[in-house]
Amino acid sequence: TIDARLIQLDAATGTPCADFGQGGTVDLSVGMGDIEPSVYWYYLTSAPTVSRNLIILGGWVFDGRSTEEPSGVVRAFSADSGELVWAWDLGNPAITKLPPDGGTYTPSTPNVWSTPAFDDALGLVYLPLGNQSPDFWGGVRPPLTEKYSSSVVALDIRTGKERWSYQTVHHDLWDYDVPAQPALIDLPDGNGGRVPALVQLTKRGEIFLLDRRDGTSLAKV
Repeated sequence: TIDARLIQLDAATGTPCADFGQGGTVDLSVGMGDIEPSVYWYYLTSAPTVSRNLIILGGWVFDGRSTEEPSGVVRAFSADSGELVWAWDLGNPAITKLPPDGGTYTPSTPNVWSTPAFDDALGLVYLPLGNQSPDFWGGVRPPLTEKYSSSVVALDIRTGKERWSYQTVHHDLWDYDVPAQPALIDLPDGNGGRVPALVQLTKRGEIFLLDRRDGTSLAKV
């Protein structure tokens, strides 16, 4: 929802599921610090991805409002209970669930405002990443932001641990977020076999073709 809630409804009746979160609702602002709810600094603009009984989601942030924007953390919640199962905070990989008491997820990290994809056989979820705000100025970006901005990142569905990443543009100063859910295909290899591939569309008309097992490029870039 636009006020950063994850709500589970009974598909037959439309009533909230009482055993999910708190009366059917999970508060997505937990661990995000001061997100200025009156101006909606953080919420979801895309559908979550559901895989292996996990609800996996990132979130949109209000670009250009501050150098201390909400975190781009990606989280997975149990589809049964709403419990947080894992978190991927690219600014602090030591945080795997909630931040330490009194802390927050790393602010102003590249976020996933589009929809992740997943490969159940490989056990990987694929994240299309955006940028750190402010998008058009790169003067104080930390090394991890420079590594992950405008990238595709594969995480282990079970743990949220990174398996590989591929950056589509380096030192992005043009807001070239990866805007689309990755498309997963089985690519003929010319020898009677098939390669598990990932096709990533971009804002600038370039299409990246990657081996979705390890992120290597299958076509000349």
